Amino acid sequence: MSILAQSSIVVSFVFCLLACKGPVPSNNEVVGFWTNNDGATLGLFAGGYLEGDSLPTALFVAMHDDPPLFKGTGTWRIKEDQGNWKVEFKFDKLSCYSGTAFSSMIIDRQDNGIALFKWKGEEGGARYEMRRMISR
Repeated sequence: MSILAQSSIVVSFVFCLLACKGPVPSNNEVVGFWTNNDGATLGLFAGGYLEGDSLPTALFVAMHDDPPLFKGTGTWRIKEDQGNWKVEFKFDKLSCYSGTAFSSMIIDRQDNGIALFKWKGEEGGARYEMRRMISR
């Protein structure tokens, strides 16, 4: 490998470390059951399996808003994206249509714990936020 290629890899790695907000979240920080005040629940299980119930279709399934709520199962993973750590979702089975849907929520470390959120519209506007449930 050339010195130029090695330098590019090192620069890319350092840039990611500096650009990402906060330390890399661990799976243990997001595994659990999450809920919103509207009754939606999201179960993120060890090993990358997910189950969602009463999730707002318009926020989680691109170009679909009917029915207003859906159930789904699939997989999840943590990924850095444009300076934010996110939980990415791949819904393989949905109650609202047959197909696959991709979505994500930003991991927000707050004084009172972690929240997962999506922007409802424009970035910086209203947030759709989920908090970890204490018990299910």
